[in-house]
Amino acid sequence: MNSDTILAKIEASLDDPETPRWAIPMLLCIRDDHRRLNEHLATHNRWSVSATQILINVIIAISVAVTFWFLAGRLPAIFGP
Repeated sequence: MNSDTILAKIEASLDDPETPRWAIPMLLCIRDDHRRLNEHLATHNRWSVSATQILINVIIAISVAVTFWFLAGRLPAIFGP
């Protein structure tokens, strides 16, 4: 279910005269929690892109360093005197 659909149903329930009075505070809490959860997940998505780029760059740097270290140790043994 889409987030907007859930919020629309909650808003419709809050405006519905048949909604029991005892359910209104629960619906308000659910609505607020749902909004905060969506904001929190959006923050994770923003950080995820940056973290992925950094992780890829670190892995590439380590791979290049290990490759040069390996070649520096093996090439003199292969092509040395």
